[in-house]
Amino acid sequence: QWVTGLRHNGTGVDGFRTNVSLYNLRQDRDSVVTLRLYGPQGQLLKELNQKSLAPLGYEQHSLMSLFGLGEPPGVAALRLLLGPDSDVGVNVSVVDNRTGDPSLQTNELLPSGSVLVIPGVARLAGASGSQWRSSLVLTNPDSQGRSFTVKFIPRNAPALEKPVALNSWQTVAIQDVVSWIAEPYQVPDNAGVLLIFPSGGVFPAVSARTYNLAADGGTYGQTLKAFHVGNSAGGSTGYRRLYLTGMASEDTARTNLGFVHVEGDTVNFKVWFYDEGGNLLNPNNRPYTLAVSRTNPWDQDKLENRFRNFFGVSLPASRRVISAIMEVEGGVGQAYASVVDNKTNDPIFIPAVAAP
Repeated sequence: QWVTGLRHNGTGVDGFRTNVSLYNLRQDRDSVVTLRLYGPQGQLLKELNQKSLAPLGYEQHSLMSLFGLGEPPGVAALRLLLGPDSDVGVNVSVVDNRTGDPSLQTNELLPSGSVLVIPGVARLAGASGSQWRSSLVLTNPDSQGRSFTVKFIPRNAPALEKPVALNSWQTVAIQDVVSWIAEPYQVPDNAGVLLIFPSGGVFPAVSARTYNLAADGGTYGQTLKAFHVGNSAGGSTGYRRLYLTGMASEDTARTNLGFVHVEGDTVNFKVWFYDEGGNLLNPNNRPYTLAVSRTNPWDQDKLENRFRNFFGVSLPASRRVISAIMEVEGGVGQAYASVVDNKTNDPIFIPAVAAP
């Protein structure tokens, strides 16, 4: 397993710092893990060999202290080698030194399917004076060089794609991925979805983030989830429902609700919305429906717009928590919410949970 997107260039005003959390998910035994930290050129910076965690044990360290580093590594990637009968979770919290805003990366099982889909990639102005940008970090997890293809499908504009050649264990960090993929040309500000294709069956380790540019030069951002067949619903998966919570009405925290086509045929969503008391918000018990196709694989809009445009009514105000149950038919799809703090323009990304 891999975690990428680690960034540590000190704890001063500029840049980012990284903390690493380790936790044992077994309650009946110790878990053992070996951690290898790789620099941007694929060089092995440090190895923490056979680290043991007590049953349900938890530790948090700065990246520097955990590995005993003398110099900040800049951008780095972390490889996990789990011991027998071990089950270890790793959270990496990457903190903007100017704003104190953290973004979370975590270890996950290797992706499956034919593509990684990252929604909510943007380079545009938003509500309340926000200025959105998206970054992308890719790590080659293989012992041989690989060339991965990154494709950006914006709203109502032609798709753009670019190859990324990486040596073994090499990491590349792209701060403004929309501008990068359009180079040497400039494109109008837009938002869309990134598709990342494997090389010889090998997917890169991925970290993506959409962030708002703060007035002091810092950022407020959200980690974007990379969706694939293994964490989505519908189609060939064993899952037919998605559960999503943590949304709110715009007077509390403005919510964008997104739907994603991951693989296969057109994905048909049926959605029922509930408030925190479990009361159905859909008028006349009618489901909200949406179809997302392979050619237009991403649909994101404010929750209020979805009610107004589909049901012809306004979403009730003062709803602190709104949840959704979704049925998924046809191809493989996913959904998420991006919930933005009205005062700071700080977003959080909430992926839906797939279930039978």
